[in-house]
Amino acid sequence: MENERVFIDTSAFYALMDRSDSNHEKAADHWGSLLEKDLYLCTGNYVIVETLALLQSRLVFEAGNLWYRDVLGLAEILWIDGSVHNLAYELWLS
Repeated sequence: MENERVFIDTSAFYALMDRSDSNHEKAADHWGSLLEKDLYLCTGNYVIVETLALLQSRLVFEAGNLWYRDVLGLAEILWIDGSVHNLAYELWLS
């Protein structure tokens, strides 16, 4: 049986990293639960760029570096290349 897939977006990563975020406790609890279960955690390369920019602009550079080194490594990166990007755009238009 295939593991359940969980896609993690920027808002979840940000709430996990910013202790002053109103969703930080909830994000930290969910993150802990996800790590305890045998789940397929994934995110996209667009999310990585967006999360790094958000962490750097709202917190500090080191927050983005810490997230990239220690948190991101627990999720597989789904790489959106040009053909996937264009297909998604075409589907969005339809």
